[in-house]
Amino acid sequence: MKLKFKRKQIKKYPFHKKIQYLTKRIKELELNAARSWEILNSIQEVVFEIDREGKLLFSNESAWDFFGYEKGTLKENFSVLEAVIPEQRQAVQESIYALMTGKTPGLREIVLQKKDGTRLSTLIHSIPIFKDGKCAMLRGVIMDISERKKYDRQLEFISTHDSLTGLKNRMYFEKIMEQFHLAGTKNIGLIMCDVDGLKLVNDSLGHAKGDFLLKAAAEVIQKCFRDTDIVARIGGDEFAVLLSGCTEKMMLKSNQRLADGIKLYNASQPEVPLNISIGYAFTCEETRLEDLYQHADNNMYREKLHQRESVRSHIVKTLLKTLELRDIVTEQHGIRLGGLVLDFAEIAGIPKKKYSDLQLFAQFHDVGKVAIPDHILKKKSQLNAQEREKMKSHCEIGYRIALSSPDLAPIADWILKHHEWWDGNGYPCGLRGEEIPIECRILAIADTFDVMTNDRPYKKALSFRDSLRELKKCAGTQFDPELVPIFIHMMLEKGKS
Repeated sequence: MKLKFKRKQIKKYPFHKKIQYLTKRIKELELNAARSWEILNSIQEVVFEIDREGKLLFSNESAWDFFGYEKGTLKENFSVLEAVIPEQRQAVQESIYALMTGKTPGLREIVLQKKDGTRLSTLIHSIPIFKDGKCAMLRGVIMDISERKKYDRQLEFISTHDSLTGLKNRMYFEKIMEQFHLAGTKNIGLIMCDVDGLKLVNDSLGHAKGDFLLKAAAEVIQKCFRDTDIVARIGGDEFAVLLSGCTEKMMLKSNQRLADGIKLYNASQPEVPLNISIGYAFTCEETRLEDLYQHADNNMYREKLHQRESVRSHIVKTLLKTLELRDIVTEQHGIRLGGLVLDFAEIAGIPKKKYSDLQLFAQFHDVGKVAIPDHILKKKSQLNAQEREKMKSHCEIGYRIALSSPDLAPIADWILKHHEWWDGNGYPCGLRGEEIPIECRILAIADTFDVMTNDRPYKKALSFRDSLRELKKCAGTQFDPELVPIFIHMMLEKGKS
């Protein structure tokens, strides 16, 4: 029995182990399959298998959301070709056949669309699967690259466009010039534009206003040309327009259209005038585009030199008008102050050859205030430390404005120093006594008197006598102690008459 028992055990033992082994392997395979399916469904990309006709044989669950279907509702025999945009469908069908025959690599960018019509840029990587020596299907992955394509477009735009105006930039412009050159393009026109007085606007009104002017120039220029023309900002205040397939007559018309566009803009935006110097060149033959560029640039600078002084004078006059409109100064104040200064200068012994400059000084001494915000200029309560520093900057701003204008350059130094005090507590240079130009000392007394004796929207005027007493009180601190009595005597004499 013992031997018989052992024989039975020998027969039963391998079978029992086999059952255990198979059961264990089945569980492992089930776990691996579940894990594999879990992994497939955890990734955002679509994993798929399709046949030669594009029919979907297998996919992970990401395909449902990717193609815009609710979970489990992706229809049977769904064809991925239905998800390809119509204009690419034929090319994708041909690509499937080519891939199955090994003629093309399996990496392609395709635009797919969801069930609701939403379009997605995708990158599809697929490989052929062979059975019995024949390609039975394609297996691959679909990745949504819409965001990447969006960033690519943004980077491309940034690399070819000016960030301020949105026009093409210099790099793009030079690239097109090179393409025209290599193609031997004929009948090319080039228009060069330069915004005049930009530095003066930046110095007086701030860079924000200068940027506004540049954007206005870009808009005016772009509106005057065809969509096929290349309009670019090629420098700080320089623009260029490249026209292909044009004639000299078209160039002249374009030039005139641009001049008319500038006039129309200035009629609707009188606050800061847009002045653009224009130069153009044209060739009907194959030529070096560098020569064409140089010719147009020279013509533009010739016009710029011709009208430089009138443009700056125009801008300065516009700034003064802006001051009046903002009620920083009034025309009446300028007239009154000019008369007071001239009368005072005569008694003080100032040479008559300086009278015209003194009149300009009376009119433009506060021109720098055009860059000071209204909330500071018109504040009724006392300025804080930061606001006072901003207010003080108007002397230096006015100085820079005056230097840029031939008419005002002779009085630029006076504009800089007209807030200096006799005792050295003025600004911006901290000058004292006779270090201060006498013209500035005269204006300080006359200007203060006129301000005190005339109503302002936020302050009532002082009486004639009270105003003279204030001047006398400040003699030796704010004002020249020798000039104050002369001015008071002059005003008392005027009062008698």
